[in-house]
Amino acid sequence: MIDPSTAPFWKGVLDEMHLRRDKVGGVVLYRVERHAPYAAWGPEFLTGPVSPAHSFRWLERPAAEVPIVNPTSSSQVVTLSARISRPGPSVPVSVGYPDGSAEQLRVGPAARP
Repeated sequence: MIDPSTAPFWKGVLDEMHLRRDKVGGVVLYRVERHAPYAAWGPEFLTGPVSPAHSFRWLERPAAEVPIVNPTSSSQVVTLSARISRPGPSVPVSVGYPDGSAEQLRVGPAARP
């Protein structure tokens, strides 16, 4: 279910994924059949495509989570690679991990891996 205020964003994202879309009783259903782990970017991010394998995402809120979703019942090995940058002077950024550890970075115009 999608909050109506974010519906235009999600429609664009889901349509770009070329999912099967069905209208049922006034509700639009997208058939999601994933067989590989994926990053579940939420509405905290605005997306600009660069290529089929890459895109830019702009964070429009002060904090966000990027869950990695495993749609299978077996364990998977996943590598998430990201570069963080922001215009203007460097600011501290905290990156937290599921094991409870965290990393503090200073992020400015030069992207940090």
